[in-house]
Amino acid sequence: NTVREEGRVLGPKPLPVADVSAATLGGLIYVPGGRTQSGEVTARLEVYDPRHDEWGQRAPLPMALSEYAVAVFEGKLYVFGGWNGSAYVASTYVYDPDRDAWSERTRLPTPRGLAGAAVSGDRIYVIGGTDGEKNLTVNEVYPPAEDALDGQPWRMLAPLPDGRSRAGVVGLAGTIHVVGGDLSDPSQPPLVYDIAEDRWQPIQRPP
Repeated sequence: NTVREEGRVLGPKPLPVADVSAATLGGLIYVPGGRTQSGEVTARLEVYDPRHDEWGQRAPLPMALSEYAVAVFEGKLYVFGGWNGSAYVASTYVYDPDRDAWSERTRLPTPRGLAGAAVSGDRIYVIGGTDGEKNLTVNEVYPPAEDALDGQPWRMLAPLPDGRSRAGVVGLAGTIHVVGGDLSDPSQPPLVYDIAEDRWQPIQRPP
């Protein structure tokens, strides 16, 4: 639970947790929720300031969550789905650091955890995950600017060729890359999603 930087140990995170993600925003590192050593799920939001090697707390999540997907978009932190201690959920929460406040947005079409999220252009892509019984092929896109309008902002896109959870997901130059994860078949290759073509294809496997 400590951080090492250039050979020196930095301040330990106050609350040890697993099944979390972290994101940088305004020079700070945000770590929402997680599963504690006792197995309970927490709503605590802890924030690390690397310039001063200090941890602090901000407004807690509206719901205790672990195994969520996280993305940063236009200065705000988005948390999608996850495990609330009893079920996989479809919640969408957004954190505004200027107000130190969370708000709820339109829910995911598919409840899930251990998905990946990536930003490309003006949209956030939430890909894969698990519903607790199987790995999912779901590929759903969310345009934050359209959530204030009437109707459903989420759209379903071309599904993954295979169900994956715990994968590395990143946006890059009009594409989304998916690497590794908890695969039903370990021989499955990394994938790249062409946003314009709405199409997946395999790419070279890392060594």
